Amino acid sequence: YFLLLYATMTVSVMLTGHLLVCLLGFSVLTFWGPAVITLSQWLHATWLNSYYDNSSLLLPAIQRSSPFLWTLDMTDTPAESRAAVALAAAVILLLLALLLYKKRKSESAGHAMAFHMTEAPIRCLIVIPAGIFGAMVAVTALRSDLFALFGLLCGAIITHCLIEIIYHFDFKRLFSHKLQLLFCTLASLAIIAVFRFDLMGYDSYLPKEDQVESVGVLSQTLEPNLYQYQNEIQLNGSGNDLYPVVVRNHNEEAIVTSMALTNAAPVLELAKQGIQYNLSLRDKRYTDPVYYKEDSLLPESGGPQDLHGEVLICWHLKNGRRVFRYYYMNLSAVRNSMDQVLEDENYKKAIYPVLSAAAADISGINYEDIDGCAHVPLSDESMKEQLLTSYQKELMALSADTQRHEDPIACIQFKSHEFQAMADAIRAKDADIDSFNRVQYYPVYPSFQETLVLLERCGVNLNPQLSVDAIASITLEDNRSDETVVEYGPSDTPQEAADAEAPRAAATSEDEGLADSERNVRPKNLIVTDPEQIQEILDSAALWSLNCTNNLNSKFGAISIRIELKQESKALRPYGEALGYELSFRSRELPGFVKKYFHITSDDINSYGNNQY
Repeated sequence: YFLLLYATMTVSVMLTGHLLVCLLGFSVLTFWGPAVITLSQWLHATWLNSYYDNSSLLLPAIQRSSPFLWTLDMTDTPAESRAAVALAAAVILLLLALLLYKKRKSESAGHAMAFHMTEAPIRCLIVIPAGIFGAMVAVTALRSDLFALFGLLCGAIITHCLIEIIYHFDFKRLFSHKLQLLFCTLASLAIIAVFRFDLMGYDSYLPKEDQVESVGVLSQTLEPNLYQYQNEIQLNGSGNDLYPVVVRNHNEEAIVTSMALTNAAPVLELAKQGIQYNLSLRDKRYTDPVYYKEDSLLPESGGPQDLHGEVLICWHLKNGRRVFRYYYMNLSAVRNSMDQVLEDENYKKAIYPVLSAAAADISGINYEDIDGCAHVPLSDESMKEQLLTSYQKELMALSADTQRHEDPIACIQFKSHEFQAMADAIRAKDADIDSFNRVQYYPVYPSFQETLVLLERCGVNLNPQLSVDAIASITLEDNRSDETVVEYGPSDTPQEAADAEAPRAAATSEDEGLADSERNVRPKNLIVTDPEQIQEILDSAALWSLNCTNNLNSKFGAISIRIELKQESKALRPYGEALGYELSFRSRELPGFVKKYFHITSDDINSYGNNQY
């Protein structure tokens, strides 16, 4: 590595004739590549709607473009390979330095550049990126095409003048090469225009179906539990200082790269929707000073309760290329196509590692319900295998439609032997093992009947506190802003009161047919003790505190649910007497008496419920 840097400096010495210029030349040879690659990424990210920052390609490219960065352990390149490449590059650079030495004139000492013919290329290689950089700074700071042009001119002209001063050591030579300055400025402007107006058709790219070998798709909007499925635990330290650390392993790029969906038709439909969405953004951005990926610039698409989110697509083409595209779109508008993706076996195998687990690899099973995490008391090895096999079958059969109408009632964790050994090592030191309950849990839905029956055979009674017999009362509290509460003050005339109430009265009466007297003041809380109403609440609510959530089924966040257990049930509650705010109503299933009591309208459900897929 030292030899590589030494050879780079030697080339810089041979190209220049002055110490200061030599140091500047070494900086250019060392950092020009990373700077240009980073600038290119900045251009892509700013102007191209569907650009995906592919770090697996970007970081290695930056490292390989710099002799200095090549000496650092920035990527997974083996040390032996990096050392061998460094040695080979050093030899090549030293041979180049020897060639330059033989061609170098003795009179070059004292001049900025030893070779006149290198001045123009080096000038262009520096001035053009400088002009682009000036434009991008202006775009980022001021969000204006006009200021972008101003920044480009400033970057190009100032850099050109500085280089002329360095070349000639004379301020009078600032504009001695006007044509080259014009060329560099126009080249910078052309590159900006290519990205600004997407002249290369990047955002409209769509492969033909017969060109696609397979494809990977991921929407973290619809898969919010990737951190649970993909993350792992590792032990750091040694001896008595061992401690568990959650290792982030839910790399969306790695997931879509490894995913191989052979049915490309629904993904092509997704991409078409994403392209159409991007084109509508591009059409709108011409009315704005400059386009930025902000919600305020998103076009109107679909209804107010439609779910919008991101989709990452990796096309595995038959010619060996991998093409990434990142879209933000109306997911509700592509529900049929997205459902086919979510239900594809290859998709599920890439998302849920448990589907590839074998019974021999499993040490034990944990579960989580409203009372927290606990072990499944397995009767024998056959029961472990049955539970794993049944869960894998039901998870593989899980449909998107089921997720739109059900929510997890529990989570289950299948522990590998390595996982269990680490947990045992930490437990033996009386250390905190909470980290082991924050990864690798999977949802258990009410329709997973085989899994639920097997858990019951093992003596697992899920959510025992969520029964009418165990609950003394449920307190519902309205968390909506007080600004929306309409109260008639003493100074209001009947007409003023009617005018103030009219918009809300119309919306409310449309939904519930409430009397005027019921709309005067909106109540803030309700204590429910009737067993039938308690059961209706339980049937309409989802657990909010589990490790696994479900974004496909909309939740109504404006009403908090607090459960008070009966005295005889409190002793069974391991984590305190009150369950707290651990339940949330499903937007589609709000009980009628709750909607009527709290004056909940359709607008309220749209405003306080997460959007529906």
